[in-house]
Amino acid sequence: MGYSVIINGQAEQDIKSAIDYIEYSLFNQSAAMSLFNDLNEEIDRISQNPDIFAVIDDPVLKAAGVRFAMVGNYLLFYSFSRENRTVTIYRFLHGRRNWMSILRQSFTITD
Repeated sequence: MGYSVIINGQAEQDIKSAIDYIEYSLFNQSAAMSLFNDLNEEIDRISQNPDIFAVIDDPVLKAAGVRFAMVGNYLLFYSFSRENRTVTIYRFLHGRRNWMSILRQSFTITD
């Protein structure tokens, strides 16, 4: 049995913005649908095997257990809890954005 998936509010907004941009700004409905389908497949794969991807090699993000998966030109950032059997998706960002800086603003190192 897979892990439960929690998509936080910021990730939901990121996903909607990416799909809307492709569909309405680039006028490419099929590419938007393809990204949406690929994203759902990747989320399903992660829910079945959440440690499939390595933890990001950054002290702040590593402390939070943040990992990422590539979905087309986008990066899906998540962590998981074995105890709760949950995967939490934090962000869905285009790979050309300064994702390290964006993510580090959301996490702090705890001693």
